[in-house]
Amino acid sequence: MIITDDKMIDHQRILDDLLEVTEGHDVEEVVFGPARATLMMGQLMKRRIATYEFIQHARNYRKPMKHGGGTDGCRQAQAR
Repeated sequence: MIITDDKMIDHQRILDDLLEVTEGHDVEEVVFGPARATLMMGQLMKRRIATYEFIQHARNYRKPMKHGGGTDGCRQAQAR
């Protein structure tokens, strides 16, 4: 966790950290909750990183938990 001075989420810092990780590792996809992160995920898509939207709701947690993960409950994000 990184504590910032503001009460707002620093999306640029998160994006910079994600891009740094993708440079040093073989990242196949990034899963995100769409609340306030859509623009940031668009930046990742421009860099050809697969992104999946995960709506945080109890019904979406059940199947992945039963079957050991995967992108069940997710849908691939589309460039806008």
